[in-house]
Amino acid sequence: MRDAASHHDEATTRIPLEDIAPYPHNPAWREDGTSEKTKRLADSIGEVGVLQPILVVSAADYLKHHPEDREAIADRPWVTPAGVRRLTASRLAGKEDIPATVRPELAAQIGLIPLHENDPDLRLAFTPLEEARQMQRAMDEQGLSQRKLAEHLGRAQGQISKRLALLTLPASAQEALESEAMLVTDAPLVLEMLGQVDLRQREEVVAAFDERLRSRCAASAEAVRKETLMAFVREARNEIGQRRARREAQEVADREGLRVIEPGKTLGVGWQEHRLTDAEAIEQAREQGDLAVAVSGEDTVYFRVSPPPATAARAAERKAARDEQAEARKAAQAREQHLVTVLAVKPKAGELVATLADGLLRGRSVNGVQATLARTLAQGAGVGPSAERTQDDYEWKQLAQTHAERLHLAWISAVAAQEVDTRAPHHTWGAADCDYLAWLTDRGYVPTPWEKDQLAAARTRTDDSVPTSPDEDTETTEQDDPQTDSVESAQEEQA
Repeated sequence: MRDAASHHDEATTRIPLEDIAPYPHNPAWREDGTSEKTKRLADSIGEVGVLQPILVVSAADYLKHHPEDREAIADRPWVTPAGVRRLTASRLAGKEDIPATVRPELAAQIGLIPLHENDPDLRLAFTPLEEARQMQRAMDEQGLSQRKLAEHLGRAQGQISKRLALLTLPASAQEALESEAMLVTDAPLVLEMLGQVDLRQREEVVAAFDERLRSRCAASAEAVRKETLMAFVREARNEIGQRRARREAQEVADREGLRVIEPGKTLGVGWQEHRLTDAEAIEQAREQGDLAVAVSGEDTVYFRVSPPPATAARAAERKAARDEQAEARKAAQAREQHLVTVLAVKPKAGELVATLADGLLRGRSVNGVQATLARTLAQGAGVGPSAERTQDDYEWKQLAQTHAERLHLAWISAVAAQEVDTRAPHHTWGAADCDYLAWLTDRGYVPTPWEKDQLAAARTRTDDSVPTSPDEDTETTEQDDPQTDSVESAQEEQA
């Protein structure tokens, strides 16, 4: 090895590669020679050599200011603060030495040098976190404020502040930044949201956030989106708030000799009506041994365990309503199954016209849920385009091949629109529904007990009796109507 003292200050000379230690705090990936840029640089150095000398300081000068790096420097007499990539590329190119400029004055401010963006050796940029760590190291070593560091680097102080803020991110977010699973532009959002958390909960919220983010990054290589980060912070904050609320509720329960319940599970449907807010009602329930506590949001609240006086009647009403809805769904399913058989047969021309006219005059829509049901019924009946051709409700209608098929599908759509009206939630049956059920009954359908109840109720609401078969005024018999042929015959006549 050559003696470092034999070189003059700011002299440019050639130094054996084995005598130069890289700056110990450069990221390790700069020195392993695996990057494509380093490999291309090695090819260039192999052809024309190193065109720009690297910067070096003597190890003795460097260790005066950084004695903690003695082990990393070992017995090498030189340290390069700017030249690691050229040093690595020269080794790859098979070189034994490299041109170097000796700059002893850099030993005291060596931490600043890698941060200068105009240094040609640093075009392989720091990652944002690496840069933040290097900035913090330089400030600590040089005793610089953010403003002074910004002046040294020729950058705005705001840029320095934002970069240093990355060091305050939770560990999981820093890991996500390093792996490029998270964008550096999303970091301020995480910091802002975590900054809104109560200081007493901050540590727990950060731990919960870390758990969610690490789990996401381990499960998927997909980049974490801004919405996901916001959700993680919200979930972590809510979870910690819930934990604190449960602890407080348990403390109240232990202090007052009560039990903690989960209202929905313990009290069932209508649990909200068990909540007590009046002090007198709370004390009364306590005396009766009927009091419990629960968590509502992040608060501890009191509940009466037994049903309030009026609750039983309301619970019975709700049960009756649920039973009614269940019977209505069963009836709708039964009608739909029967319709598949009925609608498979092409309608007579008179029936087609009457059905379409009724739907038109009543302003029924054939789009949306009506179109979805129409497609389901038609495909179940084997009419029109098959499910394999399309699942789109609008496109399905357009794929009908013949005039007869289009008329058949129009009829099915009109019937489906009536069925949608009849099965609508909270719908009160009227004359149209009774006519529709009579039409189905004439075609072999057997009404359910629930439907019979609806028919009876509808009759009591009308002045005139509701017919049990299709309206004679609107029905056209084959004897009276000259258009007695099927839709298919109508098409043949047009042809």
